[in-house]
Amino acid sequence: MIISKAQHGSAFGVRMQLVIVLVLLGSCGDRTQDVPGDLKPLTIGVTSFIGEAAAFIAEEKGFFEDNGLDVDLRVNTSGSESIAQLISGEVDIAHVTETPLLFALLDSSSNVEDRRDSIQIVANMIMANRIQKVVGRRDAGIESPEDIVGKRVGLAGGTQSEYHLDSFLLEYQMKVTQIDTVHMSPDEQADAIRSGNIDVAVTWEPQASLMEYDLGDNGIELATQLTYSTLWLSTVQDQFAEQNQDMMISYLESLRQAQIYIVENPEEVIEIMSERTGVPADIIADVISQIDYELNISEHMLYLLDEQQQWILREMPQDQEEIDTIDIINTRFMEDVYPSGITLIR
Repeated sequence: MIISKAQHGSAFGVRMQLVIVLVLLGSCGDRTQDVPGDLKPLTIGVTSFIGEAAAFIAEEKGFFEDNGLDVDLRVNTSGSESIAQLISGEVDIAHVTETPLLFALLDSSSNVEDRRDSIQIVANMIMANRIQKVVGRRDAGIESPEDIVGKRVGLAGGTQSEYHLDSFLLEYQMKVTQIDTVHMSPDEQADAIRSGNIDVAVTWEPQASLMEYDLGDNGIELATQLTYSTLWLSTVQDQFAEQNQDMMISYLESLRQAQIYIVENPEEVIEIMSERTGVPADIIADVISQIDYELNISEHMLYLLDEQQQWILREMPQDQEEIDTIDIINTRFMEDVYPSGITLIR
């Protein structure tokens, strides 16, 4: 510190005041005392979905902070909430399946063209085939898939559950008009199926297995031959990514560190995910074994995006222009962080 002549006489007093302030700050219990002041704030929309493990582990084990980020994980009930927050600017990054993302991009409401130009996918975070499920109550007369006709079926609207239900009904030659569909969040479905307010829940893990656990012998997972791959996409506004390239790399590096940690420390990860989701550890252990946590941008991912888009275009009442899905994929950050995870033909 450089002190002028005019200040020289009071230098000792100034130093004493600084010491007192530092002592007082050191005695505070605020978490900021352990966080370097140069961490960059980042808000991420997440859910309690089992595919979210890397984000929760990155926060729990300090990987975000190690990479210079002060991350706020905003836990929502579904990816459709997260993508809405991304569009409104409430979060910087949204974790979401392809269904709500494409619903948002294909929505005929205002500013859709701006959305098409601005939202980009920077990575897929998991590879999984059987984490979407249909769970029923036996005391509602449900023993087989066909028994859901005339029953109250809960699902989260605007999410991948809609696509899964449609595929499930097609598999068994049923129509959506033959069931009573009730839109509700996964947590609301869990309460409703326990109380009998719905007869069937179309949901994802670990909520699906928790419902079966809570219902005991009264619960049944309805059989299906569907092996639809579930994506868990990292999405961001183009402007944010362009202006914060170092942050995007740090964010993906944190997730990659967490994914390696998941493989190397499965028992600890199971306990952490049990705490984060409120689901018993033995259920988490069974479900988490079905998922590969690895950053990727693949040709298969592109195929699934196109498949979902065609389904949505058939379902939407208005004519809508098709998106070239490869245009919403940005490989730039993955090329820096995990290039071997890119198997997209370009």
